[in-house]
Amino acid sequence: MSLSTRFAAIKKKIGGNRELTGFEFTFGASRQELNGITGMNRANTRILSELQYAIALSAELCDKYDALLDSVLSYLEDEIKNNGVLTNAACEAAEQKLLPMKDDAKSYDIILAGHAHIDMNWMWSWHETVAVTLATFRTMLKIMDEYPDFTFSQSQASVYKIVEEYEPELMEPIRKRIAEGRWEVTASQWVECDKNMPSTESMIKHIEYTKHYMKDVWGADPDSLQIEFSPDAFGHSANIPEIDAHGGVKYYYHCRALGENHTLYRWRSPSGAELLCYREQEWYNSAITPKIAQIVFDISHRTAGLKTSLIVYGVGDHGGGPTRRDVECAYEMMKWPVFPSIRFGTFREFFGIAEQVRDKVPVVEREINFTHTGCFTTQSRIKLGNKMTEKAFRDAEDLSASAKLLAGRNYRGDALETSYRNVLFTHFHDIITGSCVQDSREYAMALYSQSLALANNESLCAMRAISEATDTSMIATEKDPSSQSEGAGVGYGYSYFSGKPAPETGGGITRIFTIFNPTAVDKDENVEITVWDWPGDMRYIKMTGADGSPVEFQVISGIERYWDHRFFRLLAKVKVEALGYTTVVLSEAPFEGLYPVYTNAFAAADSPNGNAVLDNGIIRAEIDYTTGAIISLKDVKTGFEYIEKGKAGSFVLIDTERQSSDAWHIGKYQKITPVTRIVRFNTSGGNLRQSASFELTVLGSRINAEISLSKGAKHLEIKTEVDWNEVGGETVPVLAFALPLSYKAEKYCYDVPAGAVLRKPMDFDVSALSFAAAPNGDRCAALTVDSKYGYRAREDGTLISTLINSAVFPDKYPERGIHRITVNIALTGADVKTLTEYADSVNRKLAYIPASSHKGALKAHGSPFGVKCKGGVVSGIEISKDGSSLLVRAYSVSEASSLELTFDKPVKDAYAVDYLERKENAPVKANGGVVFADIAPYKILTLKIVI
Repeated sequence: MSLSTRFAAIKKKIGGNRELTGFEFTFGASRQELNGITGMNRANTRILSELQYAIALSAELCDKYDALLDSVLSYLEDEIKNNGVLTNAACEAAEQKLLPMKDDAKSYDIILAGHAHIDMNWMWSWHETVAVTLATFRTMLKIMDEYPDFTFSQSQASVYKIVEEYEPELMEPIRKRIAEGRWEVTASQWVECDKNMPSTESMIKHIEYTKHYMKDVWGADPDSLQIEFSPDAFGHSANIPEIDAHGGVKYYYHCRALGENHTLYRWRSPSGAELLCYREQEWYNSAITPKIAQIVFDISHRTAGLKTSLIVYGVGDHGGGPTRRDVECAYEMMKWPVFPSIRFGTFREFFGIAEQVRDKVPVVEREINFTHTGCFTTQSRIKLGNKMTEKAFRDAEDLSASAKLLAGRNYRGDALETSYRNVLFTHFHDIITGSCVQDSREYAMALYSQSLALANNESLCAMRAISEATDTSMIATEKDPSSQSEGAGVGYGYSYFSGKPAPETGGGITRIFTIFNPTAVDKDENVEITVWDWPGDMRYIKMTGADGSPVEFQVISGIERYWDHRFFRLLAKVKVEALGYTTVVLSEAPFEGLYPVYTNAFAAADSPNGNAVLDNGIIRAEIDYTTGAIISLKDVKTGFEYIEKGKAGSFVLIDTERQSSDAWHIGKYQKITPVTRIVRFNTSGGNLRQSASFELTVLGSRINAEISLSKGAKHLEIKTEVDWNEVGGETVPVLAFALPLSYKAEKYCYDVPAGAVLRKPMDFDVSALSFAAAPNGDRCAALTVDSKYGYRAREDGTLISTLINSAVFPDKYPERGIHRITVNIALTGADVKTLTEYADSVNRKLAYIPASSHKGALKAHGSPFGVKCKGGVVSGIEISKDGSSLLVRAYSVSEASSLELTFDKPVKDAYAVDYLERKENAPVKANGGVVFADIAPYKILTLKIVI
């Protein structure tokens, strides 16, 4: 009979023993306690725990102590046989017999890292999160006072901000413990954020703003913040090692989504950047019990023989942290002679020891996904708020940097950072994911609204500064004493987190508009302009540049009313350089010829109904007037048909299985039904945009949609307003847009933070920041959605964007209401740079503000600097902390990438920096007004240019 078999027999005879039948979470009360059952006494617990550990230790040492263990087991067997129990004396005697194993037993270490997992507003409101945080920290400080060896680790800069704002008296005691090394700051991000949906710049700012805050307010050394603590993130994007490494983060702790059974491993990005990672083996809310010793050998096998284990413990989710019972149990086990060496410690301490085996652990070179894939869609309002606010901040930073360079406007970096922190807060892994309750969503929407107000106003101020510095004196305008247009349009176009401020400042017939391109790529496209209280004759509208050259335009609405003002809308096709601006003028053309006389214009006969055909010479699309479905989508030049014969691109209703559906999951597909019940269909067209608009009904909901194609565009734009009234019942209804392609891609391309990934078709949703693309040689069809992250590429070649998931838990009614969602179908090149820049461009449109006639130092059109990014994508432009320099960030999406910036005057200096603007060792050439740098393959590069 084996030693383990005999041990099990003894254990089962002990009063209070309960056999485990599988993994059990160790936090909270045990099953015995919950059921009022008394467990084993302390002496029995001690000897049995030591004995179980000793048997495993002997096996690890090639049966070195089997003879000794045989004699100890025989002794205990006799004691039970003779006395019916194991007395305290018998337990002590057995332990004495095991003492020859002490040195080998103590050669294994366990570091106990206490922490409190504090979910941000998961199932509760903000005030509760504040209360949880402060109460937890008071408890930790009290335990530290009582137990001088006890250590505590805490992540998330946001919880430290709570202390600063709500109970600053706690700051000094916490600072003291930090200085002692007993309170470890594991915050390298503002919150424990999702790793798939925040944008590239947001992921970077999590690190940047956290290091700024912890240094400036808490005195923490930024270089000490080396740990990314992400225990509960629902997957981990492929370029996180590159993003983290560029911010000085070296180590990664997580729990979910790794398919391989690794414990310690190196995670490598395509750039070659690495993180040393520890995947939690128990749970990140564990308790301290004798069980912790029984996994050390298994952990050692999966950490290249490392004899130090990490145990993370503390009551969590709703805060709490380590308990007195945990600490007392740890102290007791430290005294057990035939047991691992146990000590309170830190994550930094463990990773420092783990560095010894770095070269021996496995390497993972891919994204660590997927789990909880419904989170890419759930809670549409949160997804919309995040995408629109992130976009608004990109525009605000880019435009404000341009205004600084062109017009000398002060760059309000501190205000932008403070406001952006609100957005970062919503990236918590139970908020942006939508796996939260209504209170959490409402708080997130309030944060987005506050931040959007700041970002939009900064954009307006930046545009106004440039416009006011632009020389428009050559444009003659009229003063109209009867004008009521000045101030019109305030607050117009802001619904659903869209639009930018563009209140009217002009009057009379001649109106001047300054058009802005907030992106780092040149644009030649339509800008939609709203004209307020115009006294001219709409029959004779004239559009020109500042020099009088004609500008192509199209009026797209009649006179409409907004409060006590009247307006109409038009499109103007303009070219604007990257980060640049231009000037257009609206006026009334002089009347020529005979005064017009009109006859009856009504059609004398009805025309037959027919499909809508949109054709701009690049794309030809046909929309079925009976269903609203796209039945043909062709490349005009090649004649290639992208829609599978006999099928159509359309909205679809998907019945999903109730049992497998919730906020975290899209339920198993049961039935897919095209939404084709049409109640209205209209077409319109002009020289700049053609469109088909229609209304669909589905169940008790309505979809108002407009499919449009603009001149020169390589994409169809599908704008929708969905009045959704569905909730889950026997099945859970999901609304999606499906594009059945005429070909099957071997792999599909999706953009992710700081790059893109290729994935095989999968029968579940996967994440993308802005596009899902189906490459086919040099051609490619892609879906982009302005407010969603969930896409699905099916084996049959259908590309799906999931739009609404009506899950009923934890929020019973997450989606009832009106949603505005824009889907784009792009036909572009298949390379990542083209796809990324095109998706960014269609989602970040040209902006404008009304202007006036005045002198200025700037030309009527221009740009602060030229941008060429070969094989890479510019992700951020801002002004340095001290206001003296320009920061431009780009990332490579190919094997050969470079960034070239051209200024109209010589630059003083240029060099590469990290997120904290500290110089890095990367070659940068500055020659006159030209700054050039190669970007290593798939790396992030931040340039600091002193002008």
